[in-house]
Amino acid sequence: MEPITLGIIIRKNSLRAEIQSLLERAAVRVVLELSDIDNLSDVMMQVERAQPDGILLDVSAVDESLGEAVRRLRSTAAAPFVVAVHTASDTQIILDAMRAGASEFLFPPFDSTLQPALQRLGAERSQQKNPQQVNGKVLAFLSVKGGCGSTTLACHLGVELFRASGQSTLLADFDLDAGIIGFLMKVQSRYTLLDAAKNVYRLDPSFWKAMVFKHRTGVDVLKGPPPALTHTIPNQDEVRAILRLSKSMYNYTLLDLGRGLNRLSLSTLELVDTAYLVTVPDVPSLHQAKLIISALRDYGFGQGKLQLLLNRMQKTPEVTPAELERAMGLPVFGSIPNDYFPLYEAYAEGGLLPQKSKLLKHYEVLARKIAGMPEEKKVAKAGFFKQVFNGA
Repeated sequence: MEPITLGIIIRKNSLRAEIQSLLERAAVRVVLELSDIDNLSDVMMQVERAQPDGILLDVSAVDESLGEAVRRLRSTAAAPFVVAVHTASDTQIILDAMRAGASEFLFPPFDSTLQPALQRLGAERSQQKNPQQVNGKVLAFLSVKGGCGSTTLACHLGVELFRASGQSTLLADFDLDAGIIGFLMKVQSRYTLLDAAKNVYRLDPSFWKAMVFKHRTGVDVLKGPPPALTHTIPNQDEVRAILRLSKSMYNYTLLDLGRGLNRLSLSTLELVDTAYLVTVPDVPSLHQAKLIISALRDYGFGQGKLQLLLNRMQKTPEVTPAELERAMGLPVFGSIPNDYFPLYEAYAEGGLLPQKSKLLKHYEVLARKIAGMPEEKKVAKAGFFKQVFNGA
């Protein structure tokens, strides 16, 4: 196990001297030493620069809320573990520290408690940095034009893929123009796709975990940047590095590429396993779909990687999926019926479709098809006479 790096924030001189003496005999490297937390923002900036694996925090060095200090230290890019240390065993302080996310709480005698704690946390950190890799799939969703619903599809299919398969799933917003996944999924994180691209050469699983937001459904979410007149567009090497890491960590990575073709969507499409072109069955959208399919063929995009998804299909469509397949020269992978009102209600209430929604069942069926899982069979309820004769 490689040595872990530590930051030390200890106010009391005697305590600092004792801890430093013990650390000289441990497999650690101290990269940051501070005596107190007078200004938490300044301390966080120093932690961001030092990128320690963990922080030994003297609870007496925190002038304000211990819980707030622990939470904010853990929210930095390195996501360090925090070990609270104190000269006495104070039950209330221990509870406050552990509730805030401290990994351990140590008190004297430190010569018997510090070393085992560092060994436990070092092993855990090593596992975070070198997890058992998966070879996941990257799925991209591209609308032929605005309003076709690729974002809604990506959000709901990401959640349903995770529910159906139980496998790790990432939802990432690659739409630099609209980018509303953060809003729909209620992401509470300051990091975006552009932050991942800027830090691509130091991305590792522990750094990544600090960038993504864990949605209540269990799906990890990387939001897009807020609208701006200009964005620094990630280049293909940066996109490749991000997707290489996501494939090693997640069974499914779902990308919302927004609408139409642009530099980012084209460079990303070359790296995905399957791309789903999302259209609605009106004439302008179908015309645009045909143009995009033709452009991707001319660009050399693999025909077997491209699938067509029909959104907001009417019960009695003017054009059938079979007719569309012939017209587009592309198979229709699946369709979602036109039922916009439940979506409108769900978004107005600040969430995705509820579990009992009829429309959600269609997303579930589509997710299971993407995962190669059989559709769930409905169990028919036994009738009255069957129950009687079975002795129910």
